[in-house]
Amino acid sequence: MKIDSFSPPLIGARYDQGHRLSDRILFDMILGAAGAMRPQDFGPNSLHGVSTNGPTMAPNGMVFNGTNQFITIGNVPTLALADNFTICVWIRPGTTGGRTIVSKWNPDISSNEWKFGWWHTDGFRFDTTSGNIEGSRTFTYGRMYFGAVRMLGGTAAIFFNGIADTTGVRSITPGAANVVIGRQDDSSFYVDGTVERVLIYGRPLLHSEIRDLYEAPYSMFVRPNLKRFFIGAATAAAFTWQHLGDGGAVPSRPKIENVSF
Repeated sequence: MKIDSFSPPLIGARYDQGHRLSDRILFDMILGAAGAMRPQDFGPNSLHGVSTNGPTMAPNGMVFNGTNQFITIGNVPTLALADNFTICVWIRPGTTGGRTIVSKWNPDISSNEWKFGWWHTDGFRFDTTSGNIEGSRTFTYGRMYFGAVRMLGGTAAIFFNGIADTTGVRSITPGAANVVIGRQDDSSFYVDGTVERVLIYGRPLLHSEIRDLYEAPYSMFVRPNLKRFFIGAATAAAFTWQHLGDGGAVPSRPKIENVSF
């Protein structure tokens, strides 16, 4: 496949919407990357982790069964987050209930630090050492969503598909729990559904940057007629732009021209 021009410009496998979206990335695990046989951290620290009982690799993410599948990253200093950071996730939630997408949380060793997932209210929830915040916007299960949580000066904020949802004053005490994708470190609250990507920044993103990540996620793979535009394996079949999660609107800023196969 050949792409003669692309706006905004590609930066390797990534593009930047005019913000510093490549600045201070700590962890960037893309699950189901084109040609990948296992989850890979495309961030600077190569924290690939170890998968247990699967999960199932799919073209647009990894499918977790909600029972016993997870990926252990470990207790690494890079992800001992306390304040001034952002966690972003691209997910297709499967069922309601207490589900953990990514966490550093283990009450068995008194190490409740942070975890991001969803709860019985069917929207994003972020837990910290001092308490949790729950978003007011809710899922339609089986559809793709982008969620972000930002800690900025002791205030946690949840963003749902790029929209500011809820905030609360919270604090995190670093401990010894492992970072895990798909459950808590104490073997509970397994995620059910597809996780496409987990991206962690060592800085609080601007709201405009979070919105840009939703409108045009900047690590991409190209596949025909999906709800995301990807750069990677493709065929001569026509493909369409669609907005992540809402099944309709086309992102306004990115533009592709003169694509040939």
